[in-house]
Amino acid sequence: MLEFKLGMLSRLGQCLEGVSLTGKVELEVVYDHPSADGTEASPVSVTLEESDLPVDQDELVLSCLEHALIGHKRRFPPGFAAFPGRGGFGVSFPLEKDSAYYFARTGKWPFKKAR
Repeated sequence: MLEFKLGMLSRLGQCLEGVSLTGKVELEVVYDHPSADGTEASPVSVTLEESDLPVDQDELVLSCLEHALIGHKRRFPPGFAAFPGRGGFGVSFPLEKDSAYYFARTGKWPFKKAR
């Protein structure tokens, strides 16, 4: 998932070049066309489930997310069969603050410990 998300973030950043965003979106991604061995699938649609971006930026972000995701294969570990289905994840803006970039830089996820 990390490699897939880093690639998506790179493509998303290129699409949003010059646009200043602050906030977070939660996505639902629909996958289809699994590989014969069940280890990869391609997103075929993206929906914004939640967004705290200004409403006028949601359409641009969704368009860029579609560009960054649809048709780009996601690999799944052996034993975790890819199948037509749904999945979700979040994206933080500015993109440099996204948890995947944080993990790539530090080797740690930026989640707070439960009290």
